[in-house]
Amino acid sequence: MLSFCFFATVSAALVRPSPRPAQTSGPGGLPSRVGPGAVQAPPPLTAAPDLIPYDPLADPAAVVVASSGGARFTVLTDRLIRMEQSSAPFEDRSTLAVLNRKLPVPSFTHSESGGVLTITTASVALYYTLGQPFSPTSLTVKGVDAGSAFKHWSFGDSFPGNLLGTIRGQDGQSATPLNCTLNANVDDNGEYNHCEWGLVSRDGWVVYDDTPNVCLDGSGWWSTTGGSRSCGKQMASTDAANPANSAAYPTGTTVADAGACCAACLADPGCTGGYVFDTNTGESPNCWPLASVGGEKAASNRILSLSTNPASNTDAHDLYGLFHGHDYFGAIADYTKIGGKTIMVPRYASGIWNSRWYDYSSQDNLKLVDDYESRRIPLDVFVIDMCVRPNTISPPPPPPGGAGRHTHTHTHTHKKRQRGASFTLTHTHSHTQIAPARLRDWHKKNDWSGFTFDPALYPSPEDAMAYLKALGMGITINIHDASGVNNWELMFPELAAALGLPAGATKVPFNLVNASVAYAVEDIVLGDLLYKKFVDFMWSA
Repeated sequence: MLSFCFFATVSAALVRPSPRPAQTSGPGGLPSRVGPGAVQAPPPLTAAPDLIPYDPLADPAAVVVASSGGARFTVLTDRLIRMEQSSAPFEDRSTLAVLNRKLPVPSFTHSESGGVLTITTASVALYYTLGQPFSPTSLTVKGVDAGSAFKHWSFGDSFPGNLLGTIRGQDGQSATPLNCTLNANVDDNGEYNHCEWGLVSRDGWVVYDDTPNVCLDGSGWWSTTGGSRSCGKQMASTDAANPANSAAYPTGTTVADAGACCAACLADPGCTGGYVFDTNTGESPNCWPLASVGGEKAASNRILSLSTNPASNTDAHDLYGLFHGHDYFGAIADYTKIGGKTIMVPRYASGIWNSRWYDYSSQDNLKLVDDYESRRIPLDVFVIDMCVRPNTISPPPPPPGGAGRHTHTHTHTHKKRQRGASFTLTHTHSHTQIAPARLRDWHKKNDWSGFTFDPALYPSPEDAMAYLKALGMGITINIHDASGVNNWELMFPELAAALGLPAGATKVPFNLVNASVAYAVEDIVLGDLLYKKFVDFMWSA
């Protein structure tokens, strides 16, 4: 089976339901968490923020439950079947990867005979041995369409023909293969590489395993209603790969045994990944409550336990079989019916982009535009990236006027042809330029992360960006949001006030499972860049 997850950087305001009432405070003064380890469930939203009315509940006519119980099958299309096994109520919530199961019911038949459930569509026939756990002998699917390359699948089959998916990145790596088995131990900057298999395969089938994915509530947020948080089974001789320690235990703690380590995890709302316990006698620390786990690896002296939480899938197996043969377009089309439609990019994104890994200033931007104009080369997207330089780089000499600053005025005139009409744009501005101590990024240099234009490079970012917009360009910037929003950011006071942080707060940690924090950062911090600095979109690297 295959498993993958989705990540996206939101770059424009979501269609938003009515304002949410304030939440009570949780640990560290932040509003109560939403999602794994929730302190308190959030107030319900009046509507999901999706433009398309996705519905995770399938049409009852498409659902077949085995008479023996414990197994459920949903015929989503004639070549896409959901296969579930559960000792608890079956999972009906949407997940990060599957938003919609309410599809037109395809023509199919089902019957039970001789202890076997058979489901037949125009393309495939599924066979399940009643009352049995999913296994190679109890669950199989066979092709019934002679024109299809799909012939047979059994639970647990290997998939050498998979046409592969993606990994997180390739920073500091050589030619890393996209085969998730081959690159299992390859990290990206010391982090889990998030390798995901593809949705199409020369094998003629792909079975996607949605079991590990996070379930969502009716508002499209991490669910808080699936059950209580608990410690999973103890996996002997197993350690966590690429773990993130809980904020309450940044270096671990010392406990009597693995049971006490579980108790420490459950007492900590930030322990949403599970825990690792060191079995060697006398080790201190010997217990690490974890915020997240990137994978598993062998270690003779470790015990790993993965947490379950309200957002965890209640199914033991939640599989989606795509039995499309070599109709790869058909497989992708069927997936988008359940995974959601792809957002279309704006037309200008198909034009000419300028991007360089360099610390441009507003004056550099103007010169670059002049260079394109002088060569009659069109420019549609202006990329403001970043440049990492050693801190030992000497600063440039101070400009004339002393005190490291000077004031100057620029006038730029451009002849522009747009939508068949010609016009002349003249732009004059004055500003005070501060000599920077060092140049490394477009934003302030306090941290790798940042959301505020560096005044040494962009004394008037609104003016600089408005000029690019007046020329008809799309603008994008590179952000690094993993360090959260810190108190040197322009919008931090407003963000802290909106979240009700205590006086003296210095940071809002990066947190995508806290609805209050995520929406406030989007509306206030990113909103300042989108609506006051004229940035069209951003990406996080």
